[in-house]
Amino acid sequence: MVTNAANDIFRSQRHKGFEGLARVRPERQGDALILHADGMESMITMADEEGPALLSTIWDARVRTVEHRKASEWMSDFLHQECKFVRQVGTRFVNDVNAPTGEHISLVDRFPLLALHRETVTAAERLLGRKIDASRFRYNFLFEGGAAGDENHMQKFRINDFSGKGAKPCPRCPTIDVNQETGIVDETLLRDLKPHFGNTKGQVIMGENCIVENLGTIVVGSPVEIEQWREEGWDREFDDKRRTGKFGAAWRGFRALGFKESFRWLLRRYE
Repeated sequence: MVTNAANDIFRSQRHKGFEGLARVRPERQGDALILHADGMESMITMADEEGPALLSTIWDARVRTVEHRKASEWMSDFLHQECKFVRQVGTRFVNDVNAPTGEHISLVDRFPLLALHRETVTAAERLLGRKIDASRFRYNFLFEGGAAGDENHMQKFRINDFSGKGAKPCPRCPTIDVNQETGIVDETLLRDLKPHFGNTKGQVIMGENCIVENLGTIVVGSPVEIEQWREEGWDREFDDKRRTGKFGAAWRGFRALGFKESFRWLLRRYE
């Protein structure tokens, strides 16, 4: 995860000045993590590299992390601003009422996995009358062979020895407007999808947040077995609340985004 240097709060493509993170291509080779980016010499850092112990903030969570110093320097050079590159060493729980209590999560937004169906993207392309790069939705699973919105009906599914569970529809943020090849905001997907994929809360739904039930090995092209199907789909009602500390979570979220980005989010949320 990348954090700012001042107070160790996470930074992502949604933060102004950090859209270029979309251009970083990580590669795992054994115990080594290799960072690639156009115009930069690749950086190799070991997964268990020693470094300063930190307490980093991601949304409403404070997580024990370790900084990778040389990777921090590489990332700072690439983004043209001082930042830190950290790895998680402490436990973080899925703080969402739609996930089982005690479910662990890494340094991702709120859920371990995101599922999307290629036909859902194709349906959006037909409605908007233009091509959409599916990578903008930053999926972990891209399913094929069914119908648009099937990902939101798959309550339980199995891929080889892995099994997962659909927890809730995924409300999208302005990150989908970022070109994943250039790191430039060049689309208005969030705004344009709202009339077609907007729920009763004004959220744009594309994909399904999922949790892991059983660990396993997945390879591209693996068949998907649906073990439990739900009738309700992408537009079903769900509780978008965290379990505890609502005020504290809101304050940390505000700090994480910053005043300008929080204000922009409010404008988009209630436009």
